[in-house]
Amino acid sequence: MQNISGGDNFLEQSYREHADIRGIFVVNDAVHRIANFVSLLGRKGQTILIGYDLIDQNRKAMQSGKVDCLISQRPNFQGYTAVYQLYRKGMLSQTPDRAISVPIDIVLPENLLDEDSFYLLPNTYKQDHC
Repeated sequence: MQNISGGDNFLEQSYREHADIRGIFVVNDAVHRIANFVSLLGRKGQTILIGYDLIDQNRKAMQSGKVDCLISQRPNFQGYTAVYQLYRKGMLSQTPDRAISVPIDIVLPENLLDEDSFYLLPNTYKQDHC
């Protein structure tokens, strides 16, 4: 087996100490890295992997069966909304909204669409599909 340092050593040690690990939740966009190492360890069959962001690497990891669930926070929608609120305040002298509900997408292999799917990919999200 490949010897990898840092966080991967921690993961390998965790599997040794807790053989009953059944799931890992990665709280950033690097779930694909953890998924690759879990697969190298031969533990994917027993481990559910959940992470954030529908970036290309995570989408590919899901398509290959290494990632089970992704939570997409629609970054383009968030960016658009932030800039719009600044425009309202600075240019229109309006009071910006105190709270803004931001939708998320729960992406599973069954509802992951291909590369041409516009509304689940962060770089092509269109607001009119909220």
